[in-house]
Amino acid sequence: MAQPYEGEAATDEIAVKLINQLADKAQEAGLNVVLYPHVTCYTETVEDVLRLAEKVNRPNIGMSFNLCHFLKTDSEKNLKKVLRDAGDRLMLVSINGADSGGTKDWQCLILPLGDGTFDNKRVMNLLDEIEYTGPVGLQCYNIKGNDRENLKKSIAAWRECPRDQRWQTRACRDVVSPCVPSRPDRDRQSTYPTESVGYAS
Repeated sequence: MAQPYEGEAATDEIAVKLINQLADKAQEAGLNVVLYPHVTCYTETVEDVLRLAEKVNRPNIGMSFNLCHFLKTDSEKNLKKVLRDAGDRLMLVSINGADSGGTKDWQCLILPLGDGTFDNKRVMNLLDEIEYTGPVGLQCYNIKGNDRENLKKSIAAWRECPRDQRWQTRACRDVVSPCVPSRPDRDRQSTYPTESVGYAS
């Protein structure tokens, strides 16, 4: 977890005010706001976004889990605790291939799904454990190599992830599902298929 910034209480107060303003606008449009942990930002860790989401405490404010940023800022041994703590505030997950062992090198933390030594089945099993049914996205930022081949490799690896039949069916259709409820009172983890994603073989 990131060390507290100087004046964190005051900064949290400002952040909560801004998030509430976003939540008001999003609610008018029937949308959720998902707080994203990102290295070097005030919301650097999953714990940071969870803290703010809890302070705001509104049904259309949630948080995301991004594997590469988690591995950059935290220890793998905390994975279970982080996802369990997130609980039903978790609205979005993104995964990718990565190396285990505590490396902080971006070139080893964002790889095609299935590459690297980190076992993404751990993440998927934990998502099942906390009964997460929201969207799972693929992090592809700055991955080297052929984009089409990397995508084909990632899709193949995704289909091997242990999910219940509903998830497997969705994965085989290659459906993108945004975390956008049609009404603000809908289950925060509901997903709505929008379009198929295809690739040339």
